[in-house]
Amino acid sequence: MAGGRPKLSPEDRHSEQINIPLKPSDLASLQDSADKAQTTITDFVRASALGHRFNVMQSHAPDFETMA
Repeated sequence: MAGGRPKLSPEDRHSEQINIPLKPSDLASLQDSADKAQTTITDFVRASALGHRFNVMQSHAPDFETMA
């Protein structure tokens, strides 16, 4: 008997892909936003493109790079 999770239906699978050329700074910005939303960049971009909102968590740690 095989374990694991049940297979998703074809309409629930993320089977399609698009490729988007980005500048390195744009990719870094998206990664930063995904990190703040505590999700992956893939999930962040997919949800954002589909009009979903994220609650961005503010860090309580000081940002030593911006403190002078």
